[in-house]
Amino acid sequence: MIKNEKRLQWLAFFEMFLVSIAANSLAPLITTFQEQYNLSITTSSLFPVFLSIGGISANFIGAYIISRIGVRKYNISFIVSLGITAILFYFSKSTSMLFAAVFVLGFTTGSGMAVSSTILSHLEVKLQNFGLYHACFGLGGILTPAIIGIFFKYNLDYRIVFIIIFFSAVSTAIYQISSKILPDHVYETESFVKSLSVIKLPVVYLSLIILIFYASSEMGTVLWSSNLFMQAFQFTKESSVMFLSGFWLVFTLGRIFTQQIEKKLKFKKTIFISLLFVLISLTVLLWKGWPLLFWLMALGMAPIFPTVQKYAMQHIPKSQVGLFNNLLYGFLGVGNIILPALMGVFGGINIYYAFLIPIVSMLIILVVFRFLLKA
Repeated sequence: MIKNEKRLQWLAFFEMFLVSIAANSLAPLITTFQEQYNLSITTSSLFPVFLSIGGISANFIGAYIISRIGVRKYNISFIVSLGITAILFYFSKSTSMLFAAVFVLGFTTGSGMAVSSTILSHLEVKLQNFGLYHACFGLGGILTPAIIGIFFKYNLDYRIVFIIIFFSAVSTAIYQISSKILPDHVYETESFVKSLSVIKLPVVYLSLIILIFYASSEMGTVLWSSNLFMQAFQFTKESSVMFLSGFWLVFTLGRIFTQQIEKKLKFKKTIFISLLFVLISLTVLLWKGWPLLFWLMALGMAPIFPTVQKYAMQHIPKSQVGLFNNLLYGFLGVGNIILPALMGVFGGINIYYAFLIPIVSMLIILVVFRFLLKA
């Protein structure tokens, strides 16, 4: 039993890594897509919109069907969408097909994060290491820009990364179908409207607000980082994607040790100190123009999402965990439509203006966090 739970833990970690490889392929390719399809920054701001609509679609559909079809079948549907994502990006020849690929990427990211975090949340508490789980997303963030940067350096076809994603999806599907490692976790079904009552819990809606503002700020920061590096710091396209890889390295190290940090500082201090780190680093980065502070900001960002997500899921019934995760990533999609796209619009005026939005978001999170502590 324990051995199987460890295998399920690593399955959740690996699937989060696959999600990350796919999701983090977009940011380092933004400037390439702008050149290849003759897109402006303002037009490119539609990327997070299509990405988020895909994620919202996946998660609100998932919130309805996960209790009916079970975790195993829902997980297979995620793997199928991952393969379709890779196919669409590889064969994209037009702007419309590119945006279709971005939409399916959002669908894949949303469903993948929801189902893998649900798998993890059903394990014993000691195996619910959400810091290491989210570090797997950071690992993909380290490797993907670095790989794409190497492709740029040696004039290789960047689409090779989508071939890797496709065969990873096929291999994962074959393993799960043949091993039958994943139990179904089919819950007692109830009306979708009734099941949404979980949102009324203060710990749920306050956590959702925090995670929405945090995740959309993280996405926007990463998505427009190459434009910031190239316009404000005069980096080349190749050095921009490698510098972004450094961001993910620091970010991942922070998430690897999130559980130890939380154990030492406790929930309140962990979140409060992390938010101050982000605020100070980003403010001084824009004020003084010191690029290395972008990496320091990553250290502050690292513990926020896994710590708040874990806190929320430990305060709701197990039967509501799958629903909560789908609602969480669905609402994150709503936030990801607004803030990253708004950053793109502001960035079209001045790239510095775009990065004022995450500062405001962190201030909002600080206020809401005080209410969460009292809930």
